[in-house]
Amino acid sequence: MALGERLGRPSVLIPLGDTEMLAISLAREKLAQWYRLRLPPHATIEMLLNKDAFAQEAMKHGLPVPVSIAVAGVNELEPAAKSINYPCIIKPPWRDERWQELHGTDKVCLARSPEELLNLGAGVLALCGRCLIQNIVPGPETNLVCTFAFVDDSSDRTSVVTCRKIRQFPAHFGNTAMAETASDPEAEELTMAVCRKLGLVGYVSIEFKRDPVTGRLLILEITPGRVNRQIGVTDVAGRSIVMEWYRKLSQLPTEPVPPLRLGLRWVSLANDLRAFPNYRRSAEWSLGEWWRSYAKVRRSDFSIQDPLPILASFGIMARRLFRPRSNSNGVGSSLK
Repeated sequence: MALGERLGRPSVLIPLGDTEMLAISLAREKLAQWYRLRLPPHATIEMLLNKDAFAQEAMKHGLPVPVSIAVAGVNELEPAAKSINYPCIIKPPWRDERWQELHGTDKVCLARSPEELLNLGAGVLALCGRCLIQNIVPGPETNLVCTFAFVDDSSDRTSVVTCRKIRQFPAHFGNTAMAETASDPEAEELTMAVCRKLGLVGYVSIEFKRDPVTGRLLILEITPGRVNRQIGVTDVAGRSIVMEWYRKLSQLPTEPVPPLRLGLRWVSLANDLRAFPNYRRSAEWSLGEWWRSYAKVRRSDFSIQDPLPILASFGIMARRLFRPRSNSNGVGSSLK
């Protein structure tokens, strides 16, 4: 608010994290005199950020998601263990600081058997109070498709850009390490259908995975209202969604839409360097294949003119690497 007063004119406010977005959403009425905002209702944002709440809402609206079981107590773990496929994943409703202290960068716990699910699930419940048990969608990282859109107030598209993932960190269940611009009309149409059903407006990103058996796209995660580093892939495609966001809310004239640049790559160097050892150990990527995958890279999160962000990332990684991690009740057990 102090910055808004100093700016002296309405500006576009773009959140870069979930916590910041929630704070901005709660204060949207106070901020409206200084900032141009476009966010879905606060209850919708909270629902999308809560893994088990979103899974239940998705099933209510008939949205395609992996088989998911919301668990609110230890007594519900055993029935869930009997009805899920293995291996499966256990997600916390929200990855807070306590989760990160115990699990580091791991987003989920991997259970390979009913016994492991009961053990790990009890630990997650003790930490979080609730959890979501979910079938794993099989197939490689390249079956992961992400869409980035800016949606107007009637849930109609302004622009949609699609990419497919190449690698993640942590491997298999993590954040984008490398992605390639792609065309996927089915994912784009499904993105807009989701926006209409859930009443989403403003910036929306959806991660899908294509089931290799059915060919069906399944929704893994929806991110409303805030961007992360992989938004850089839209710049590689020649259609910056952040610029679309800014121009739309600033009421600037519409510019001609350039053709998409397909098959080009964006890389998070910090994530990719950390992910490579796991991919190499599992024989998914050799050193030569990994090196050659950079031939199509056109943009990175590293810049020699501005090296501090990536140095900070490695500093965080080093602190987490040497910090003791608990294994009591399965909490903090690794995906490796």
